[in-house]
Amino acid sequence: MTKLLFDDRPAIWDILYSAQRPAVVAHLNPDGDTIGCALALFHRLKTMGREPWVVCESPITREYHFLPGAECFRHSIPDEADAIIAVDASTLDRLGDVGWHENVPTVNIDHHITNKGFARYNYVIGEAAATAMLIYELLEKMGPVDYQESLCLYTALFTDTGGFRYSSSSPESHIIAARLLEKGIDPWQITVQIYESMAWEKMLLLRHCLERVEFNRSKGVAWTWVNQQDFQETGTEPSDTDGFINYLRAIDGVEVAVFIRQDSPTSHKVSFRSKGRINVASICDGFGGGGHHNAGGFQVDNLDITSIMEEIYRLLP
Repeated sequence: MTKLLFDDRPAIWDILYSAQRPAVVAHLNPDGDTIGCALALFHRLKTMGREPWVVCESPITREYHFLPGAECFRHSIPDEADAIIAVDASTLDRLGDVGWHENVPTVNIDHHITNKGFARYNYVIGEAAATAMLIYELLEKMGPVDYQESLCLYTALFTDTGGFRYSSSSPESHIIAARLLEKGIDPWQITVQIYESMAWEKMLLLRHCLERVEFNRSKGVAWTWVNQQDFQETGTEPSDTDGFINYLRAIDGVEVAVFIRQDSPTSHKVSFRSKGRINVASICDGFGGGGHHNAGGFQVDNLDITSIMEEIYRLLP
């Protein structure tokens, strides 16, 4: 069930209309929702005659390069920005070191139930199918979405609902998808670009992960890991692991899937997926992370993989 956590829409519309050089910020290790939302806002602001920027500390992975404007991302917020808008970030830390500051109006638009409202103005609907739904509503009130905006928003909505397979998919999400499709976008081409164009190097990395899968049948937990040496050997990046965890959740008998990625010699990114019985957001919140009932994650320092899994097993019901 969705929950309206913060609603500063009137102030956010004022900023969208008044800001001349806003920066739209996507979160670290960006997924389709944050990329698509950032680019949809970017295109709308350009259409309005503004000079916006799109910002993401992490590189945009190749499967999203087909989106119009994907080449425009930069790694930090320019000093000239007169507003900062974060999309799909549950916490400020999720944005990374992009130069966020409160010297200008700041906006947080998100759908994570754990979002605490870190900006001056916030619009957060917890457990909405995707942040794309919130962006679509904001833009539609300002005028009909065009083809480029629709392509970006449909990609965001399609990927964050797992192709409308996840329980977060709602009647409203399908209605919005239908309206976006009416703009003439091709859903099959989006599917091919994102899910059927895997680089061979990424396949080699996936093989490493699948060879290490461990399945605790009694607890219904499957987990695996990848380290920096794997990236070096396969010529891949940490962002290439996007979607790997879904192979674990697909195992019959699994209630929770855990994926551990080494980002530095002392730091690991831990991701969770649940089939519904266990609320993984509450586990992630305990580690300073966040997410949804069925998906979440956190960053942890100075713990090895064995210690991480021991702590996770302790917290699981």
